[in-house]
Amino acid sequence: MATSSGNNLASALGGSLIIVAISVMVGGAYSWAFQSGDHPVRLRIDSAGNQGVVLGARGGDEPIDNAPRVLGYEISTEDAYALWNEGIVFFLDARSLEEYEQGHIAYSRYLDYEHLYDVPFPPIVNELYEDPSQPIVFYCSGGECDASHNAATYFQGLGFTTVHVYMDGYPGWVEAGYETEAGPDPLMEQP
Repeated sequence: MATSSGNNLASALGGSLIIVAISVMVGGAYSWAFQSGDHPVRLRIDSAGNQGVVLGARGGDEPIDNAPRVLGYEISTEDAYALWNEGIVFFLDARSLEEYEQGHIAYSRYLDYEHLYDVPFPPIVNELYEDPSQPIVFYCSGGECDASHNAATYFQGLGFTTVHVYMDGYPGWVEAGYETEAGPDPLMEQP
């Protein structure tokens, strides 16, 4: 009986060694192939902190100029301006109504953040809900302001799929010299 169980153990160990050997050969072949050939396109954060930079094929670290740029959840002033320039993105200001009326990113809408969680939803939520894939950029006062992050997270929970938080907020926009305006949101219901 001892020899029978010894043979079973030797057989099991032999099978395991074969599996390990095959795994090592496959892994080695994969590594060898990608050392000398094309590498898949990779995304990473570049040295300037930009997310979604497309790196070159063949292992190079130079970005591909014509590759699509994938924006992250948090975006810079440069990214926010590029989206604003396209004119297909909603910019929602999560600051107070008073701050919004004193000055805001041109064509942005006021997001009544203080009543965002009320039922029924503020009208802007219902308006945007017609197309939850509509890109939305949330901003507030930048720095320590959490309203834009909280609003973006809330909208994601409602099923919105393309939301960004403009990290530098209104102060960053003003500092860059981009277009602003003052006054009430022309589409907001007035009391």
